[in-house]
Amino acid sequence: QRAVFANPIASKYLSRGQAEHTLQWKDRQTGIDCKARLDFLSEVDGKPFIIDLKGTPDVRADFFRRDAGRNAYHQQLGWYREGYATVTGYEDVPCLILAVEFNAPHDVAVFRLEEEAIYAGHADCQDMLQRVATCRMENRWPGLYETEQELVLRKWDLDLDQNDDSELVKELDFTEEND
Repeated sequence: QRAVFANPIASKYLSRGQAEHTLQWKDRQTGIDCKARLDFLSEVDGKPFIIDLKGTPDVRADFFRRDAGRNAYHQQLGWYREGYATVTGYEDVPCLILAVEFNAPHDVAVFRLEEEAIYAGHADCQDMLQRVATCRMENRWPGLYETEQELVLRKWDLDLDQNDDSELVKELDFTEEND
C-alpha cells in the first residue's frame, strides 16, 4: 500500500474516488442481469477513470503485457467499462491498471490499456453472454468437448528428468516421431 501511494502517478488516480465500486446493469443485447466490482473508480480533473489493481511478479512492460494477456485483463476491463457506460451513459472511460510487484521493494507501474484491447475484451464478454443466453434458452449447458478426446503426451509434458532410470522412463518410447 505504501509503495502504491508513494508512486506519484498511482497516487494521482487514487487521491479521489471510490474503492470497491459496485455496478449492476441489465445487458442491452441479452437482457441478462450483470454485476461488476471495480477496484477503484477514480476522478481526476472531473473525469472518471476505471482503475484495476493487479499484483505481479514483474512490472516491466514486456513481462506484464504477457501476464495481462494470459489473465485476460482486457476482458475484465471491457466488462467494467460496458457496465459503467450502461449505468451512467458515459462511454469510453479510460481504463488503467496499477501493477504492483509482489516482492519488495514492490515497484509500481501504471498502464493505460489501449482502446483496441478494451473493445476486443468487450466483444469477448458479449460472446460469452450470448453463449449463456443460448444455454438458458435451450436449457443445455455443454462443456468444452462434446466427444471423447485423445490426449497425447510429449516428453516435455511429463517433466521427467533426462537421467531418470525409473521403470516408467524405461517403458516409455521417446522416439523422435513421438515428440
